[in-house]
Amino acid sequence: MDLLVYLAERHGQVVERDAIIKDVWRGAVISDEAISRSIYLIRRALSDGDTHREAIIETIPKRGYRLIGEVRSLDPDPAVAPLDAAPAAPMKDPQAAPSASAPAASVPSAFPKAAARTSANRWITLVLLVAVAAIYSVSGTRMPWIARTPSGISHPPADRPKSLLVLPLTDVDQAPDAAYLSAGLSDEIAGGLGSIEGLRVVGMNSATRARAAHESYEAIGRQFSVATVLDGSIETKSDAITLRIRLIDTASGNSFDQRTYVGSFATSAALRQSVIGDVAAALGVEPVRRAHAAAIHDPAPDAYRLFLQGRYYARLNNAGGYRQAHDYFLQAVRIDPEFAAAWAALGTSSVLMIDFGNRSREDAVREGQPAARRAAELQPDLPEAQAALGLVALYDNRFEESADALRRATSLRPSYAQAHMWLGRLYFVHGDVGRAAAAYQRAYDLDPEVPIVNLNLGMALDMQGRYPLAAHILEKGIANAPDFANLYWAEGHVAGERGEFEEAATAYRKAIELGADYSGVHAQYSRLLVDLGDTDAALVELSRAEALSGSDPEVWAARVHLAAASALLPHFLDRPPKSGDSESDEFWRALATAEIELLRGNARAARAIYESAHIEEKVDRPELNPMFDTLGGPAALLYLACAYQLTGDAHHAEQLIERAESSVAAQRARGINANDSDYLLAAAAAMRGDQIRALALLRSARAQGWRDLTTFKRDPRFSRIRNQLTAFTAAGPEDDRMATAARQ
Repeated sequence: MDLLVYLAERHGQVVERDAIIKDVWRGAVISDEAISRSIYLIRRALSDGDTHREAIIETIPKRGYRLIGEVRSLDPDPAVAPLDAAPAAPMKDPQAAPSASAPAASVPSAFPKAAARTSANRWITLVLLVAVAAIYSVSGTRMPWIARTPSGISHPPADRPKSLLVLPLTDVDQAPDAAYLSAGLSDEIAGGLGSIEGLRVVGMNSATRARAAHESYEAIGRQFSVATVLDGSIETKSDAITLRIRLIDTASGNSFDQRTYVGSFATSAALRQSVIGDVAAALGVEPVRRAHAAAIHDPAPDAYRLFLQGRYYARLNNAGGYRQAHDYFLQAVRIDPEFAAAWAALGTSSVLMIDFGNRSREDAVREGQPAARRAAELQPDLPEAQAALGLVALYDNRFEESADALRRATSLRPSYAQAHMWLGRLYFVHGDVGRAAAAYQRAYDLDPEVPIVNLNLGMALDMQGRYPLAAHILEKGIANAPDFANLYWAEGHVAGERGEFEEAATAYRKAIELGADYSGVHAQYSRLLVDLGDTDAALVELSRAEALSGSDPEVWAARVHLAAASALLPHFLDRPPKSGDSESDEFWRALATAEIELLRGNARAARAIYESAHIEEKVDRPELNPMFDTLGGPAALLYLACAYQLTGDAHHAEQLIERAESSVAAQRARGINANDSDYLLAAAAAMRGDQIRALALLRSARAQGWRDLTTFKRDPRFSRIRNQLTAFTAAGPEDDRMATAARQ
């Protein structure tokens, strides 16, 4: 009561702890917990035991407290003497008559029941004090010191689904340079909640789009299949941060929990943890308790601001954004070397600049690896730290290490959409398209409005031969991000797979117009132009691809494709290797030049190239074999078999054909599409002279959008049935000539 009166006399003022100890405890030596317990008991008593009602005392971190509830002075009854004027009365037997020296005081009419409750409240307070003391002695837990002011709570149904979308906090100040703050804090709150097992949290990219579209809570619930939306605002004044949070039931559109938090940049970690813990409790789920939770680092305020700015720019998913983000993260760790999240972000941005900014792999890994390791040393259970380790290892071809780290990241944060996406990329690079598609699908379920997720999922579905669904996912991505060039590139690739060459050409042109100036895009467009019969334009695109990266496997594939359709076969053989060629460069050069020699009819020259480059030993190495349908994998084995078959070594050729068929079966088991698989199996059947099986498989491939209409016209693997194949290409899938050829 002394503390309550003391705060009421200073209503609206911040009262520091030292002043409370001096004035209320008369300078006695006490712990901070004694003050915290007293504050707790006051809040509990004034809310009649309902701790969910709005508190009237605000905690100011690292300073003290402020009474913010309403304080009114009541006119005293004339018969009542002032409190400080009443003489102290000796304790009497309760049954005795009132003493003359202690006249009975009449109670103000505004509180007719107060006197009756006084004794009971003293006992309640004593019981509460004993209970809280017992809790402290058992758990050793300190009371939270971030101000949390709950109000307007009505608990949701117990059986509600555990799913949540965190809308970006509204910036009350409307400062033009403060968008990063509301976005960054929202992102971190969503990330912390996404670490809770059994709670599905939609990614912030989708949440940002929902905010921009001004969707109703009910519409958000339907669109993203979530039961709850977290909405709120942020207000900053100098170093102070005020968050106002409310939870909304999307079925009714009504709020069922509202809270206000007061903190600062200096206490940002504790502020976020308070929000996350309270939201988890309101949703009826257990917050995550990590082994290193007690050691969570409060970053230096300036470092934290830089970190949030970096996160904001990284979300742009473009070259300029990642360069800017990288600079901010670098500044953040220089200011605060103990800031684990900033180290993790630095490691991630370093390697993502390989794809977004043409940074060399060697430089990116050289910087990214120590940054990721530093993050993991500082905070091993930080999901972003494990994801950074996994991403750097992926780009450094350390696949097992990458898989372990990325799986740890998704285990630590089940709703970590970006880590699921990177895990999908790992599987994709490894040729496990089925698992890649599943990981991409998980990322898409968590954050369906992210263009890069649409892109990756669409391409994985394309590899599985699921063209209509792939096209649908990519169209959704383009609708959300009409300026994202790579989505048009992917759309062109899928349309080409479906045999829609004109549509594919339009998509490729749009991608290049929007800035997809990559060697692979120009090379694939060149191949498409060959299929359209425009070899001159194809050569122009190939030249552009070569200027960007002459050693790209896609460029070598385009050279072979163009060579097969033109008189330029020797042109592509007059390209001497460079002194700095890597093992990968030499591998792809050997595959392409040997295949061109086969197309020219020089089987002995092709065999010599294959043998000198040790292709038979290297062809199954995943780091040398990212292409499944053109030069690498079973396609390379079958061309190698051709070289042996045409030079008289039928036994070795048969062994290679069997190995290729096993490789195709393994690819199918990993989800690689039936289109390419049927084409390769048809080639194997043709080499064995099994015309009926070859034609049947080609018919199946064509029905799914078979695209290799140009290469096979000169393909030595089909030399025994080339005339029938030529007739087949001019026929529809149900043409009678197909049945006739199969019978023959």
